[in-house]
Amino acid sequence: MPGRPPPAILSGFPSETDFMRRLLFLIHRYLGIGIGLIMAMWCLSGFVMMYMPYPNLSQEAKLAGSPPLDLRACCETGSLEGLGLVDVYGFSVEMLSDRPVLRVRASGGKNPIVDLGTGEVIDGVGPERAELISKSFREQLGLAGDTLRQELVVQDQWTVTRAFDPFRPFYKFSADDPQGTEWYVASTTGEIVQLTTATQRFWNWLGAVPHWLYPTALRQHDQLWSQLVIWLSLAGVFLTIVGLYIGLLRYRKLPSGRRSPYRGVGLWHHYAGLVFGIFVLTWVASGFFSMNPWGMFDFGGGEAARKRLQGVPLYSGEVASLLETLPQRELPRDTVKLEGYTLGGRLYVLAWHGDGKATRLSGADLRPAPLTDWSELVAAAAGRSTVLEAGLLSEEDAYYYTGHELQAHLPVYRIVLDNRDRLYLNSTSGELDAYFDESQKLYRWLFSGLHSLDFTGWIRSRPFWDLIVWLLMLGVSAATLTGAYMGVRRLVR
Repeated sequence: MPGRPPPAILSGFPSETDFMRRLLFLIHRYLGIGIGLIMAMWCLSGFVMMYMPYPNLSQEAKLAGSPPLDLRACCETGSLEGLGLVDVYGFSVEMLSDRPVLRVRASGGKNPIVDLGTGEVIDGVGPERAELISKSFREQLGLAGDTLRQELVVQDQWTVTRAFDPFRPFYKFSADDPQGTEWYVASTTGEIVQLTTATQRFWNWLGAVPHWLYPTALRQHDQLWSQLVIWLSLAGVFLTIVGLYIGLLRYRKLPSGRRSPYRGVGLWHHYAGLVFGIFVLTWVASGFFSMNPWGMFDFGGGEAARKRLQGVPLYSGEVASLLETLPQRELPRDTVKLEGYTLGGRLYVLAWHGDGKATRLSGADLRPAPLTDWSELVAAAAGRSTVLEAGLLSEEDAYYYTGHELQAHLPVYRIVLDNRDRLYLNSTSGELDAYFDESQKLYRWLFSGLHSLDFTGWIRSRPFWDLIVWLLMLGVSAATLTGAYMGVRRLVR
C-alpha cells in the first residue's frame, strides 16, 4: 500500500476545509442546473394547483348523473346462490342505463354484477350499452350539445394511475357542450369513472402534470415514476441544504459595507435563498414524504377497526331476501342508489339521493333508522383500547377538516383512544370515515402541514391562506428561478 504523500506534495493543495467548501460550491452550482430547473417547475406549477386540482369524478357528481331507481323490473336473484359468495361486505343497487343492477363486494375479490331484471351476471358492457349509459348520464347532468362521440381508450393522461386498472378499457365520450366535457365508461362494470372539462385539461397540463411528473409515458410505469420522484426530491433537499449553508457562509460584512459578495442575478439568488430557502426546503422535503418512500408510513392501521365495526359479514341469502322485497317497499324520494352494509353484524341500507345526501334505512324493513345510540359502535371501534374521549364533533379539528385535498363531512363522531389513535365515524352511516394512528398523524404534519400550510383553521381559511402562500411562493420561485438561470448561463459559457 502506498504511504501518505510527503508534506511537500500536499503544500500545493488548499486545506481540507477549503477543499470541502469548494466542492460544495461546485456541487451546488452544477447540481442546480438540472435539479434547479425541476424545482423551479415545481414552484410555478404549484401556483396553478392552488386553484385547479387534478380531475376527479366526485361521489356527488356521480350521484347527480345517476337516474332515479326504477325497481319495477326487480328483482331476479336466482343466480346469486351459484356465485359462491361466502362473505359479503357490501352491495349496491343502481341503474345501468334503463335496468336495475346489483353490484356485490365479497371476500376473495369477488365483485359480480347482476342484472336484477333477468338474473344474469353481467360480464362487461359493449359500445351500445355504454352509449345508453352515457346518454342517461348526460341527461341527468344537463350537459348541452347534440353530438355524442365515442372512442375506445385503454389508458390516457386522465386515467393513467393503477386505480383505474380494474375498469380498463374505457369508452370515452365527449359532447359538444361549451365546457368540452369528456367522461369515461368502464367496459368491465359500466360505471362512469372519470370526468374532465376542457378548462381542467388545459390548466392541468400547466399544473398537476408537470408538478407530479405525470406525463402518461412516465406515470404508467409505477416503480420508475415513484423512484424518480423520490430521488429527485432527495436531490432537491440536498441542493437546498447546501445552498442554505453557502448562503449563510457568504453573508458577512465586507470592506465595502455590503453583506453579499454577489451582484445582479447572483445577489437576488443570494438574498432570496436566505429569506425563503427554508420554505424551499420544507416544500421539497414534504413532497418527498408524500411519496411514502420505502414504506415509511403505514396507512393500513384503520382496517382492524373497520372490520370490528362491520362485525359478522353478510351471506348471499340475506342479500337475496332483501332484494326480493324491494318492489313492495317505498323508498325515500329521489333515491338513485341503495348501498347495503353491515354495522355490528346487522344489515343497514343507505338510500343515496341525487343531491349527494343519504338516508339510513334498516335492512329489515327499509324504514328510516337514524343513528342515536353510539355506545355499541364506540366499544367495537375501540377494541381492547380504552376510550379517552368520544362525542359528536360539529367543527373541524387538527386532523379532520376540509382542506385543499381533503373533505370533511360534519358532524362526525370522534373517538380518541388511550394510544392516541383517533377514529372518525360518519354521523349518518356509522362507518369509519377517517383514522389516524401515530404514523398517519406524522404523515399529516410532514406532508399536508408542510406542503399545504394547513396547520390550523385560521391559516387555511381563504383568502388569508392565498395571501400567505402567494407571498411565499413568489419568494421561493425567485430563489429557484435565479439559481436555475445562473446554472444554465454558466453551462452555456
